Amino acid sequence: MIAYEANKDDQNRIFTVKISGKIRIAETRAMGLEIRTLANEAGYGILFDYRLADPSEIKLLDVDNTFKEHYDVKNITLRSIPVVILHHPKHNQIAHFIELSWQADNINTKVTTDEKAAFDWLKSEIKKSA
Repeated sequence: MIAYEANKDDQNRIFTVKISGKIRIAETRAMGLEIRTLANEAGYGILFDYRLADPSEIKLLDVDNTFKEHYDVKNITLRSIPVVILHHPKHNQIAHFIELSWQADNINTKVTTDEKAAFDWLKSEIKKSA
């Protein structure tokens, strides 16, 4: 079961979501939809911090289908929200798959292990959309 804590930074227009525990796809999709919807309504970007989470049960096909089968049917504009996935270096393989898969589908996503780089990229993307 995942646990998460979301914080809103009005000055930088960023939601930061710290996630921990074993990632289960249904819970993670529900949390992602909730946060993405809030960010979309507010015109914010999102930093999902997965450094303390365990993605060992996530299947690549589940990641690839998240938007097509779950988010797009709710609101296709969720694809354009700038999102950074901050991850632990030991999870590089799945993180980079997410980035490649979602960027290929025009989903505004960046993955990194560097928190400063994450915030810098998000701030730049938010400025572009303002």
